[in-house]
Amino acid sequence: MPKFLTTEGISYHLMQIIRNAEERLILISPFLQINELIKKEIDIKKEEGIDIIIVYGKGKKKTEQTEVKYCYWEPIHAKCFLNEKEAIITSMNLYDFSQSNNYEMGILVSKEEDSNLYTDIYKEARNLVKKGIKIELPDIKENKLKKNVKKLLAYCIHCKKEIKLNKNRPYCKDCYISWNKDKNNKEKCCHLCRKTLKSSLNKPVCLTCYKENKEMFKTT
Repeated sequence: MPKFLTTEGISYHLMQIIRNAEERLILISPFLQINELIKKEIDIKKEEGIDIIIVYGKGKKKTEQTEVKYCYWEPIHAKCFLNEKEAIITSMNLYDFSQSNNYEMGILVSKEEDSNLYTDIYKEARNLVKKGIKIELPDIKENKLKKNVKKLLAYCIHCKKEIKLNKNRPYCKDCYISWNKDKNNKEKCCHLCRKTLKSSLNKPVCLTCYKENKEMFKTT
């Protein structure tokens, strides 16, 4: 059954929803002023390739060139935060002042315990996303990238599993967790072509892939 949350509980479970997202993250809030702790958690999820959508309706339209999809819809008044497992419906905006100064209430819904209720929340969240004006991100210049890069397909440099392209973290989730954090640690393949290679976090691609995609890997 749904769990009642106070202000502190909302802040705690919001952080858990962001941290535990494995497929998608939808944050709906009329007002946005995201604190630094939440920004850092969102940045981690961006690196993992999680689908992140933020719907808001007050203030200027955001045009940052990030992996986050911003959707602007002025009539929005709902506040809802969810991943593929849990959802929070609350009175609290994703606004630093609200988390620090206001008295808020909300409920936490688990998909495992309340599947029908979670599904209703998710469907409505998707409807609000569709109503919003999506701030599209500029496409990567195709003439500077190979086909597999354009499709964002790549491989974990440790286990060779197919994953999304991520030059800053070329590992699948499981291998990243077990990775010993040595940026020069020798791995097994090229992040782009899967060619057997003593790659590393600092040098995740083979020489051929690097030469063909210098714009993508110029800081590697």
